[in-house]
Amino acid sequence: MKVSIIIVNYNSGTFLRNCLISISDYVMVEHEIIIVDNASSDISFSESKKEFEGNPNYIFIQSKENLGFAKANNLGAEYATGDFLHFLNPDTLLRSDIDESYLIAFRNTKNIYVHLLENPDGTIINQGHRLPLIEVIIRSLYSDEYPKWYLGASVLAHKSMFDFIGKWNEAYWMFAEDLDLFYNCYRKHVAVEILPSVVYHAGGVSYADIWSTKEKERIVNKSTKLFFKINKIYWQYLVLRVMLGMNKIFKNIGITRFTEKYSH
Repeated sequence: MKVSIIIVNYNSGTFLRNCLISISDYVMVEHEIIIVDNASSDISFSESKKEFEGNPNYIFIQSKENLGFAKANNLGAEYATGDFLHFLNPDTLLRSDIDESYLIAFRNTKNIYVHLLENPDGTIINQGHRLPLIEVIIRSLYSDEYPKWYLGASVLAHKSMFDFIGKWNEAYWMFAEDLDLFYNCYRKHVAVEILPSVVYHAGGVSYADIWSTKEKERIVNKSTKLFFKINKIYWQYLVLRVMLGMNKIFKNIGITRFTEKYSH
C-alpha cells in the first residue's frame, strides 16, 4: 500500500518545513508528499520547494489564488498515486509511531480514520464532537454511542472511500468542511476510527495573524449555517438556535446544560 500525504499550505512559515521533516524522519511506508500552496505571500512554500523538490517523492503545486481548504485538498487528491490519502495540516508534526497507524488502516480500507491531536499546551483533543443534528442530540441523552465529526487536521482514507463519501465539499472555503465530510460518513454508514498515533497540532497558523477571535467566530458561524443549508436541514439549524438560547437561560439559573455549541 502507498500513502499520498496531502498538505494544503497558506503562509505557514517554518511550520511547513518542520512538518515535512517529521514526515521524512518517521514515515517509512511507501509514500509521496503533495504540497498545494494557496497563493502564500510568505516564503514557506518557496523555501520548502527549494529544499525538497529534488526528492522524487515530493510534488509541489502552486495555485495563483487562494482556493480554500476543501478545493485545494481535492486538487492534491487528483495528483495522488497512492492507495490511501492522508490529508494533513502544515502545522502538524508526525511521530515515530505513525507507520503503526498506516498499517492499521491498510487492514481495513472501508473506514475513514482520524488522529488524536496534541495542542501546544499538551492537551489532547479530537475525540469527536456530536453531529449537530436533532436525532443525534436526542440519542446522546441516553447513550454514549452517537455519530461524531472530527477536525480535518489529520484525516486518512482509502482513495475509493474518499470518492464514495463525496470528497471535500468545495462549497466551503474554510471551516465546516470537516463537519460536512463526517456528516456524509454518517449518512453513508461509513465507520470512523480514531488511530492510536497522536499528531502534534499547533492550530490556527494560517489565519491567526489575519483574523481576530471575533472575526474567526463570524466565519465559523457562517460556514456552519451553510452546512445546514447545503444538506437541506436548515430547519434543524433554527431549532438548534432556539435550544442554544434556552441553554444560556438554563445556565444563568443554574440548570445543567443539555446541548453544546458546535464550532471549531
